[in-house]
Amino acid sequence: MDAARELVIREVIERLLKSKDYRIVTQTEINGRFLTYCIDFFKKVVDAKINGNTITEDWYKENFVMNDSIKPVDRAIYAGINKKTITNMFNSGKKEIVVSASEYNYDTLVNSISHLISESGTQIIP
Repeated sequence: MDAARELVIREVIERLLKSKDYRIVTQTEINGRFLTYCIDFFKKVVDAKINGNTITEDWYKENFVMNDSIKPVDRAIYAGINKKTITNMFNSGKKEIVVSASEYNYDTLVNSISHLISESGTQIIP
């Protein structure tokens, strides 16, 4: 665990013991994690564009959903689902199940979006 996270935990515990509101501390931590996640994601997209890659559904799937260097829990998030939902659906949170369910969910999501686009006759990105 990193030092920043230890400080947050210590602060929450202190506030709980003193019967003070701890929610601002936890919300600040959540916001920080989310922003870090977004920045890391956009760095990968920018790097790909700089290297001349075309950003497509296949590129995204290969680099975020099927990428073995990314933890399964993160691969699930990139695929539009989370590990808890997968565990509830398949009664298992094993790596193989999470990876398989993530890939399936991503494909289902892309197909649904493609269907909506073809039904409406418009493009999401001009």
